Formats: sequence, structure tokens, C-alpha cells
Amino acid sequence: MNALTSQQWVIAFQWNYNGNLINKKISKQEATRDNLNGAVIRIGREKPSCNLYLEDISVSGQHAEIYFDEQQQKFFIKSLSPKNTTKVDGQDLVYGEELPLKNGSNIVLGQLNIEVTNIQVYELEATNYSGFVNPKPNSNPVNSVSPSSNSNPVNSNISSIPVNLNPNSNPVNLNVNLRNTDPEPDSNKSKRWWQEPTIQVAIISAVVGIVTAAVTWYNNNQTQQTEILKSQLATNSAEKLKYIERLESHKKEVIKLLEKDEKTGNLIYSRLQLTSDCNKFITFAVSYIAPNDVEETKGWFNLTNERPIVPSFYTKKTFIRLHAYIEDSRYTNLYNALKQSYTEPWKQEDIDKYLDGSSELNKEKTNYRNKQWKGNDGLVERKIIYPSDFDYIENPLFFDRDKKDIIDKVKFYTLNFMYAPSGTQYTKAKFSCEGENLTLKIEE
Repeated sequence: MNALTSQQWVIAFQWNYNGNLINKKISKQEATRDNLNGAVIRIGREKPSCNLYLEDISVSGQHAEIYFDEQQQKFFIKSLSPKNTTKVDGQDLVYGEELPLKNGSNIVLGQLNIEVTNIQVYELEATNYSGFVNPKPNSNPVNSVSPSSNSNPVNSNISSIPVNLNPNSNPVNLNVNLRNTDPEPDSNKSKRWWQEPTIQVAIISAVVGIVTAAVTWYNNNQTQQTEILKSQLATNSAEKLKYIERLESHKKEVIKLLEKDEKTGNLIYSRLQLTSDCNKFITFAVSYIAPNDVEETKGWFNLTNERPIVPSFYTKKTFIRLHAYIEDSRYTNLYNALKQSYTEPWKQEDIDKYLDGSSELNKEKTNYRNKQWKGNDGLVERKIIYPSDFDYIENPLFFDRDKKDIIDKVKFYTLNFMYAPSGTQYTKAKFSCEGENLTLKIEE
């Protein structure tokens, strides 16, 4: 590539959402900057952090990433999480690997199909523009006047103007003194107190002192706030790093145990199949004890009456815990109500009052807590995040979340399997909607 040119690109996408055909073009200039791959296109449901924003609930917060390899002159896509469902031209995109994209490529993210409709890569000539415009040699500078030789210059020192009012009369000379129109000499005038030089100096000194003190206070305050923020970021970063290391270690342990069980034929992966006869979405999350005795909580899963779903989890226990409700925009309504009255982050007490209908902000007094599945067996309380997907162990630490995300403490009820988890038979359960009540029944 010529040193005086810069390689640019544009990639276009098309998908159908709720019956509407959506087209989106993203150029290199609009892409996110990444230290590893340069300009990247991040795809997902987290609007501030994703260039290709998708509203489909089956797509995770940050689902996949596209970048352009200048050496190979190709676009590549990679998954951003091992739990994301992603396919490219019918091929599964495994986490940690990449697949190439071309014109006409079909990308499946969750349940959403996206087509690459156009790819353009071109060279853009560089310029020597430095931010300044050099004037032409023969041009006159701005705000400069060159009087001609025949023009009379304006004389600011005119002391009198002769005025001839009548051609036949004697000229009348009106002596108009432009330099001093006050008949009383300055020396005879009494000065106001603020016109005294000593007073003016005192006023200026006081103003300078106040401004200096204000600037000093502001700088000191900003420095103090910056140091506090640095300390908080350092603490949060250290905690975040430790948590990520624990989570990665947990995932590796689980994968090894799964591979071992598959070799021995002791298949103990998810053996639960859920169906629904409701005409609305069922949104649910699962909490379970992994084979390494670490409790893991993950969501969101979405169930319709069109096809069954087998949620992904891996446990040796004879039960799993579920939190499920009929999709009803509860958290959207909560967000819209609280953002007008409270500053973020919101307290759990405020969230509980709104969702159980006791808050004045809940105008309809709807008790959302009653509009979810309640099992007959034991329950536990776990935190969930909405609308972003989540997958956490032990004490949850939710990082880099959108301001619209809401953390809520909810109840997970126990669902016992009919068959041993190590068997080959699925425990089948069906959700039913009875008015606003949600029930779950094990099918024999």
C-alpha cells in the first residue's frame, strides 16, 4: 500500500427484526478502536459499547466482534463468550476461534439471522492539511485597508467643521470641538469614589485574590477527587482481576470434568427439557451446583410455545433452581420510573417496593413479584442483571454494565429431576399460563 494512501473499508448488514427489514453500514471511521486488531465492529445488545446494536433478546450484551485483517485483506468474526450461540455460513463459531466473512455471508447470533450484503475496501489518498490555510501571495490580509492615492484619509484630529448653509450667505463657522465637548474642564469635575486610582487598585487586587483562591480550591478538589477515583479504580481492578481468574479457573475445571465424563460414558450434562403453551415469552434463569461444587447462576433464556429448549448447565445434583416469569416489561417500567426520581445506583429497597406494587411510582400498583413461577420446594435468593446476559459464580461482580441495566435480588425455586442426571432420559417440564399466573408441571 502506498505510503501516501490510507486503506479504508465499509461493510453493510441486513436483518429482519419484528417484521421490519433493517440495513446498517459501518465504516472504518465508525468502528471501535482496539489495541490488538485496530478498528473492530462489536455486535450485541449493549448499545453504548456495540457498533452493531441488536435488540433481539436472544443476542447477548457483547456477542461477537468483526475486524479487518489488512495482510490477508479479509474480514474475520470471533465470539466474545463461550456461552454465545454463533454460526457463520452454517458453521459453528467456537469461542477462541475465528471465521472469515465475505459478501453474502450469513451470521446467526442466538436466534437472529444477519446477512453481509456488501463489503468495500478502497484506498484513500492522504493529504498534507495541517489545520492551517496559507493565504495567496497577492491577496490582501483580512481587516487591512489600503487607501488609494486620490482618497482623503480620515482625520481623527479635526477640531472644527466649516458649514456653508446657503450659497448666497456668508459662511457660518460652527466650531465643534470633537476632542472636548464638556464645557467644564476635567480638573474642576468631582470624581466618583470608584474612579480613585487607589480604590480601583484595591478592587482589582480583591477580585484577583478571590479568583486565585477559587482556582486553587478547584484544582485541589479535583486533585483530591482524582486520587480517590484512582484508589477506587485500583481496588476495583484488583477485585475484578481476582474474580475473572476464579471464573476462568472454574470454567476450565468444569470442561475437564465434562471431557472425563464423556469418555467414561457418565453423561451428566443438562438433562432438562422445557416447553411452554403460553402465547408470550417465558424469560428464565438457572442456578445450579457445578461438578466442582461451585454454585453458578446464568441467564437469560427465552422460551416460546414454538419449540422446546434445553438450558445449558452441568451438574451432578438431582435438582436445579429456576427463576421464571412471563415477559411483561417490568424492568423497563421500573427503569423509566426510578430514573425520574432517584439517582443511580438504586437501592434494593426501592426496586422491591416498585416490583411488589407498594411504591407510589408504580401507578398501576402492579405486583410483579406475584407474576412469576413459584415452586413448591425450597428456594434461594440470587442476584440477576437485566437486560444483559450474566454468568457468575459465588459472589457476583457485575462489570462494565450499561446504565439501563438493573441488578435485582430474586427468588429461585427448586425443580427436581425425574431421572438420574447421569442417565440418557430428559426430565420434561411444561410452563402454562393461567391468567397472570405461571405454572410448571413435570410431564410423565
